[in-house]
Amino acid sequence: MLQVHDLGLVANMGNLMTFLPVLRRVKARKALDLLVLGGSITAGGYYAEFVRQLESLDGLSVTVHNHGHGATEINYSLFCVDIDRYEPDLVLIDFSVNDYGHPKLMDALIR
Repeated sequence: MLQVHDLGLVANMGNLMTFLPVLRRVKARKALDLLVLGGSITAGGYYAEFVRQLESLDGLSVTVHNHGHGATEINYSLFCVDIDRYEPDLVLIDFSVNDYGHPKLMDALIR
C-alpha cells in the first residue's frame, strides 16, 4: 500500500501483519525496547512525544537507546554504531536532513 504524505513523500507501508508477533510480545511484556538512529534531530529527542504517549496511553515501559549524533550521515550508523548488540522491538530512523539522496545507504541500514 502506498501513501502520499503532506510533504509529498511516498512511503511503502508494507505488510503490517508482519508486525503482529512484535505487537503481541510488547503487549504481553508491557514493555517496548526502542532504538533510534539519526542526526541532530534524533539527538534532540524528536521521538519524546511518541514515547510519552506509549507510556501514558498504553501503559508501556519504554526503554530508549538513542543513537542520534549531530552532523552525521547514515554511514555513521552503518559503521560506528553496534546495532547488533540491541534487540529492539522497534527502530526509528531519521536522517532526513543530512542524507538526502542516499537511498542505497538507507536500504543497507534497514536490512
